[in-house]
Amino acid sequence: MDIKNKVCIVTGGAHGIGRALCRAFVQHGARSIVVADLDLEAAEKLAQEINGLAVRCDVGNEDDIKALVEQTRSAFGQIDIFVSNAGMGISDGPDWTAAGGSNAGWQKCWDVNVMSQVYAARAVIPEMRERGSGYLLNTASAAGLLAQMGDAAYTATKHASVAFAKSLAITHGHDGIGVSVLCPQYVATNMTGYPDDSEQQRGDGVLEAEDVAEICVQAINNEQFMIMPHRVVAKYTQFMNADYQKWITTMQDLRSSILKDKDAIQMQDFMQTTPKGN
Repeated sequence: MDIKNKVCIVTGGAHGIGRALCRAFVQHGARSIVVADLDLEAAEKLAQEINGLAVRCDVGNEDDIKALVEQTRSAFGQIDIFVSNAGMGISDGPDWTAAGGSNAGWQKCWDVNVMSQVYAARAVIPEMRERGSGYLLNTASAAGLLAQMGDAAYTATKHASVAFAKSLAITHGHDGIGVSVLCPQYVATNMTGYPDDSEQQRGDGVLEAEDVAEICVQAINNEQFMIMPHRVVAKYTQFMNADYQKWITTMQDLRSSILKDKDAIQMQDFMQTTPKGN
């Protein structure tokens, strides 16, 4: 799909990858951008910069997604591209117990990382099918293909996100609806400890959000389903699929080595220096 003259919604659009996508869409000729985010102040600031529309949206609430879609249609007539980018994670706890985290935390991860994408698809696919065109870009994670050590809820829900994107692509590909799923590893965003516009030194394997956004634009143009900005993720996935037991053993050993030094190491240092942990 050519982004030129298209109407695009980006959730989680005020920061990180979402913000970079909004800017990239404008640079590639999109007609209108809707910046949807819980942080309305930041969304409004970006919308003013790119001449877009800011909408406060809790993506885990289906009524908010419905309202976002209706507001966009009222303002611009239709929705060509819906980017479900908002996401979150929770910690398993200090000893990284996979069943850790509160029930409320797990539910919130499920609502934000999975159901928000279901709600978006429900809201826009009927019109896209009738029109015979449209595009869905869902942000998952390399954790949706591998695992995020220290965050089982994030890992589980991102796997579900990837699986849902597969179902969308299979079911609606012949309806003229394109689907891509974004599975990055470490990107310099708030989620990985890099504030917006921070000049903090990047760790090895950490990509800039702007570079990821450009990769996404090209993937949409080519209607490419799987987007893996970090090439090493494909290698890790191949290694895992070739020998699951060896991969599990390797990850177990890595976890043990990290926990030995857990009082001396910060999670941010781990994320920047050991991309194999994703």
